[in-house]
Amino acid sequence: GEPEIEPANDVVAKALDAAADAGVVSTVAAGNDYGDFGSGSVTSPASAEKTIAVAASSDAAVPEIASFSSAGPSPISLRLKPDVTAPGEGILSSVPGGWSNFSGTSMAAPHVAGAAALLLQRHPDWTPADVKAALIETAKLTTDGDGREARLTRGGAGLIDVAAADRPLLAASPSSLSLGLLGRGESRRLTIELADLGSGPEPWTVTVASHGGNATVTTPATVVVPGTLDVDVTVSASAPDADLAGKIVLTRGTDTRSVPYWGRIRTAALGRARRTILAKPGVYSGNTKGRPALVSRYLYPEVLTGNLVHGVLAGPEQVFRFRVTRPIANFGVVITSLGKGANVEPRIVAAGDENRLAGY
Repeated sequence: GEPEIEPANDVVAKALDAAADAGVVSTVAAGNDYGDFGSGSVTSPASAEKTIAVAASSDAAVPEIASFSSAGPSPISLRLKPDVTAPGEGILSSVPGGWSNFSGTSMAAPHVAGAAALLLQRHPDWTPADVKAALIETAKLTTDGDGREARLTRGGAGLIDVAAADRPLLAASPSSLSLGLLGRGESRRLTIELADLGSGPEPWTVTVASHGGNATVTTPATVVVPGTLDVDVTVSASAPDADLAGKIVLTRGTDTRSVPYWGRIRTAALGRARRTILAKPGVYSGNTKGRPALVSRYLYPEVLTGNLVHGVLAGPEQVFRFRVTRPIANFGVVITSLGKGANVEPRIVAAGDENRLAGY
């Protein structure tokens, strides 16, 4: 994969979405960059909306997300990725002249491709969206390195369960909810369309399983399939910056189906900073002395400690702002000289928001 770019310009991601519209199911490895870039390390084309992005796990009875497996959200489009998990550690694979063990999300994605093929063989009338929904809704628990349930942005909905996905009963569209960035006090309503894949007329009980975030997520108490399900999200006016994540859980008897959701509650601190407007490319001088320290972390991707650039910058910051009014091939910033004792690193963000990191 490659770093995600603006979705409208990502020809490979657009091709995968077009393939889904034409009836083709695609699965893509999420990437192996968590150790370097942390959250937001999912690459393109795993970031494509209609593909199935796959994280890697161990093959233990309760699988653990592989330490290298890239995490969401997709850094530009801010989608909840990866979608599901499959075994990707120590996978036996053929090599010239024999066999060998390999690890990576590229070992996990073929498991999901095989699962999709089995489901289409069993249900030739299913669409790619039906296959994706069936795998997400019926996925099983995955854990992180501490034995807790893995974050949705690490393992998606969980480990695929092909036998359960063969009997999904319903298909949610969208199969997961990507809320993107949310401000304090913000409210949103999202609607899930529920198609009948064997559900029948009996109603489902609907609950919300929160994984974190100071917000209220509400739904009707029951829903009938086929039908629509409204999800209302209201962020607290005093909410701290944090992930807002969880699952919309539909239960009927012993059957449980879930739709994961993710967003990021944030305040754009850099938007409050004094700024210097740049009218054209050139060499500019600056000085952070006397300015407030507003930001310590930039997202996405997250930059982990120990890399060539620092994951945490204590500030203060000086903000330069420029406006792009026409297509450009590239844009960059470099520090050409530093004053004695100064330690400065550039960051490029969109719209004065440190949660929309575009370069470093």
